[in-house]
Amino acid sequence: MDTAVAEDSSRGFDDPGLGDDDPESGAGEEDFTALRRAWSNEKYAPELLPFNERAVLHVSEVVEFITSDLDEERGDEDQDLNDPSRVLRTAELERIKYVLRDYLRIRIWKLTQWPQHYLDSANISFLSVAERSFLREYWGNKRKFFETRLLSVLPPAKKGLADRIDLLDMVRKPILDKTV
Repeated sequence: MDTAVAEDSSRGFDDPGLGDDDPESGAGEEDFTALRRAWSNEKYAPELLPFNERAVLHVSEVVEFITSDLDEERGDEDQDLNDPSRVLRTAELERIKYVLRDYLRIRIWKLTQWPQHYLDSANISFLSVAERSFLREYWGNKRKFFETRLLSVLPPAKKGLADRIDLLDMVRKPILDKTV
C-alpha cells in the first residue's frame, strides 16, 4: 500500500484517488469509454446533449500526463524512437486526442448554428462553463454585427432578433426529426 502511494506521489499525484486516472488502471479506460460514447452520441444527435465534464476533465489530465511522459522519453538519448511500445503509445495518444477534439468541435459547431436556442434558460444547463462564456461572446458579436450592418436601417418594428409572431419564431432551433 505504501509503495503505491509513494509511486503515485512520485508521478505528481498528491491524492491517492487521483492516481486512478493512470492509463494502466481501469478508471482511465472507463473515462475514455464514457468520452467515446458521449462523442458518438453527440455526433449523431440533432441537438446538444448534456456536457460530460467528468470524462472530458479526466481524459484531458491523462492526455497531459502521457504527453509529458512521452516528452521525457524523447529527451533520453539512449531511447529508440522506433521502439514499438513508444510508437503504440503515441498512436493511442493521438487517437484519444482526436476523440476529445472532435467531441468539443461538434459541440462548438452546434452552438454556432443555433446560438439563441442554447442561450435559452432551458438549454443553457447542457453547456459547460467555457461553452457558456463562448456562446455569450459569440452571440454578442453576431448581434452587434447584425445591428450595425442591417438592423440599423430597418423600421423599429422589424429590428427584433428574437420576435415571436403567432406561430412564427425568429429563433432558429435544431430540427429534431432530421437525421444528422
